[in-house]
Amino acid sequence: MSDTDGVRDPRTGRFRPNKSGNPRGRPRKARSADEAILRAVHQPVVVTEGGRRRRRTKLEVAAAQIVNQGASGNLSAGKTTFDLVRRAEERQSQALTAGGDLPPSDQEIADQFVAKIRRMIEEERDHDPTETK
Repeated sequence: MSDTDGVRDPRTGRFRPNKSGNPRGRPRKARSADEAILRAVHQPVVVTEGGRRRRRTKLEVAAAQIVNQGASGNLSAGKTTFDLVRRAEERQSQALTAGGDLPPSDQEIADQFVAKIRRMIEEERDHDPTETK
């Protein structure tokens, strides 16, 4: 750095008070195309639905347009709609069936917890004088 950059003190070589040694800051991280697309589709827009203004994401608006075009007779949009719905339903059903899968250590803890709750319920039934056996 030169002595005239205004950041360093020419006598001591140290930074002057209230002056940053890195005035331009850290460079921004490069953004990928995927990040740019995801950021764009999640941006909100104002749309008019049924005479009322509402905020929706661009993704919701685009999905609604594809579905509406398919319903109005556009065969390409209709096929796209059915394909997207089929994939979404498959992923949703997979998520529901896979949601119960736990690692063995977690499954053991969950089983112990369920067994403890069942024992507590049984004990309450045994001590409940109003319940007939």
